[in-house]
Amino acid sequence: MKKALICLALLLSACIGTKAQYQKGDLFLYPRVGFALANVSQQELYYVIGNESHKSKMKNGLTAGIEAEVFANNFLSVSAGLFYANQGLRYADWAQENKAERTYSILEDIYTTMHYINLPILLNGYLTEGLAIKAGLQLGYLVKARDYIHEKWGNIEEGNLYVDKGETVFDEDVTSNFNRMDLSIPIGISYEYNHIVLDLRYNLGLTKVYKNTPDKQGRHQVLTFTLGYQLGL
Repeated sequence: MKKALICLALLLSACIGTKAQYQKGDLFLYPRVGFALANVSQQELYYVIGNESHKSKMKNGLTAGIEAEVFANNFLSVSAGLFYANQGLRYADWAQENKAERTYSILEDIYTTMHYINLPILLNGYLTEGLAIKAGLQLGYLVKARDYIHEKWGNIEEGNLYVDKGETVFDEDVTSNFNRMDLSIPIGISYEYNHIVLDLRYNLGLTKVYKNTPDKQGRHQVLTFTLGYQLGL
């Protein structure tokens, strides 16, 4: 990641002297909507039955908001935004069979959803008309977090037929388990054509997500893709 940040800084420096369509003082507004692929680093779910542990996986969710951009010259700008993002993490489904009793249990849809309000502030460098690379800081505030697990169980009948006998849903507010404030480094690239803007960013978490984890564990890892529209002001 350090190498990526160094490369991005070099590219921003290379922007100096490039030709672009923007002028000093140009101001634009961008409504944006898209999706986020989110995970939290170094998280595992341990199953006592079976003595197994599963690493967390990327969870998808909605992101939407608005961003303003002002140009310092024809190749550098500063932007600030306000976004809602559905982040979190998920785990693979888990199943366990008792062959002697011919029963089974399944855990599925295992995920944690975190609802954030994010404020990204970015420096944007334009390599050519419409094509920009960007980096900055993002402050996030956790509004709510929920854990969700769907469990079902049943019998294994003749012919290996699995027959469900019952199910339960675990759906609990776990906001108190998390730190409310989050700080991350967003780096990304965007392209504007005919006022339509495609934006791809990776947010590298700097602060702990969970309250009770070791200092180096539990950072956000979020990839966002948004589609926006450029409005001149």
